[in-house]
Amino acid sequence: MCVPEIIGLRKLKYIAFPPEGVLSFVKGCPSLTTLDCQEGYFFDQEEIAEIVRNNSQLTDLIISYAFIDDNTFMFVIGSLRNLTHICV
Repeated sequence: MCVPEIIGLRKLKYIAFPPEGVLSFVKGCPSLTTLDCQEGYFFDQEEIAEIVRNNSQLTDLIISYAFIDDNTFMFVIGSLRNLTHICV
């Protein structure tokens, strides 16, 4: 229920967020530099690609469980030029 208020924080840089609802969150927070998703949800390739497309400023991407192939991994690396830390 608090997602709209969080999205309203236009200068937000870091959030640790439960996986359910993270896709709706990342669409409205382009200033985000660190996304730390909690464990317990398996992200697929399309979801990872959506996160990356909507948040090109990410420097840290921490997603504990994800099923991605080499092409998607290379897409993440190629799209996030400021990336300093990745955990998928």
